[in-house]
Amino acid sequence: MSLIRKLANIFASGSEGHFAVFGKHPGWNDHIDDIGLNTRRLTELKRVLYVQGIRGNIDSGRWKALEPAERNEKFHHLFISYVPNDIVIGRFWSSTDGKGRSSYPMVVAGECTSFPLDWCLNTISPMLESFEKGSIITDSAGTIQRLAEAKQAELLSAIANADFRQMLTNPTPQQWLSLIANQPYMKENPDRLLRILYQFVRALKPYTHDRFDAAQKSGLHRSQHLRMPAFDTPEESGRTWIRFLLNYLHPNTPIFAIIPVDLSWVDLLIGPVDQNGLFCISASLERLPLTSEIPYNLDEAFVAQATNEINEARTVTGN
Repeated sequence: MSLIRKLANIFASGSEGHFAVFGKHPGWNDHIDDIGLNTRRLTELKRVLYVQGIRGNIDSGRWKALEPAERNEKFHHLFISYVPNDIVIGRFWSSTDGKGRSSYPMVVAGECTSFPLDWCLNTISPMLESFEKGSIITDSAGTIQRLAEAKQAELLSAIANADFRQMLTNPTPQQWLSLIANQPYMKENPDRLLRILYQFVRALKPYTHDRFDAAQKSGLHRSQHLRMPAFDTPEESGRTWIRFLLNYLHPNTPIFAIIPVDLSWVDLLIGPVDQNGLFCISASLERLPLTSEIPYNLDEAFVAQATNEINEARTVTGN
């Protein structure tokens, strides 16, 4: 049996795909009658993102209290909810209900089990974008339901016909470090990457390989927020930062990436996601600056070690 066929059997065994819709749309006078929330993972996603996160920040008045320069006025985001072997790719955008109320977005999400992140992003993200385009030109609930059914069928077909040769690439940690270090934004000011690495060391200790289990047992896993610069497309930016983070963290660490489609950053929530962490959705750079722009006091030993790692990565990868 060929390697590709063996991988096909591994990935396809027990793989599932689910497409869900919730939030606001003119076809419903209030919140959408949930479509496709057939798994615990998607149900939990709605509770955390939509009920606790979006509704919680609206009802508490935290977003409304932001100054105009501190607030993003509209929703238009891609998100990636990563846990091993169960990945959700989603998208939400500003919308209204049938009565014209516009405080809440419309949300669509595709869940895929037992498939790698790259395949999920490449497969699900175009479906979400296509669904968004179809949803904004109709005010019919029936049309939305049919669109969702079509995307569900499309996702299942993609799983059944997956090209597993696309899943064989797995860049090394040094390749990811070199990739980020060589971004023009990072090369313009080398301190930017040093600040990011410093926050990895300082804030993410409970999620590292050697501390994860003990921290989990002790209840020390708290949500950590990092705001990173975006590179290339929203999908590529989310993929790059998640894959880079996983080089430093225990593989069971949950990561939630939120990428504004039309803006220039990626919000990373490491650990359990809560209302406070999701405050970032509507907070601009005036309110939450990039981690790379915060002037941390970096000690000489850390700078020397981190700089050596960056230079070594560039040398090994020929960059």
